[in-house]
Amino acid sequence: MTYYHKYSLLLIENFAGAFPTWLSPEQVAVIPVSDKYVDAAKELYEKLDSEGLRVKLDDSNATVGYKIRNAQMLKIPYMIVIGEKEIETKKYNVRTREGNTVEDLELEDFIKTIKEEIKNRSLKLSY
Repeated sequence: MTYYHKYSLLLIENFAGAFPTWLSPEQVAVIPVSDKYVDAAKELYEKLDSEGLRVKLDDSNATVGYKIRNAQMLKIPYMIVIGEKEIETKKYNVRTREGNTVEDLELEDFIKTIKEEIKNRSLKLSY
């Protein structure tokens, strides 16, 4: 067993797969409420991606509840569910993999907070 393999296993075991944001393979999941919001979700995905975040867009035909559960099972630290209200107000509800929700969050504030969390290699989620 190589040096890196031993420490990889130790990290996986220690975090039980729920890696801190800076170490997580996917940091944010963008979840449209329905097919009519997929274009807005793609725009949000591209914005987060351009900011250097590792993002997943779940544009499947599954229900919102299933998409959220799936993101939680994948242990993605943050989820943004996007629908009509979010498009109109440009404010987002951010949900964590633990089930906490922060409502009416400005996208720039979210990005700034997550980037700070990544930069500081925080072991805890900011929200």
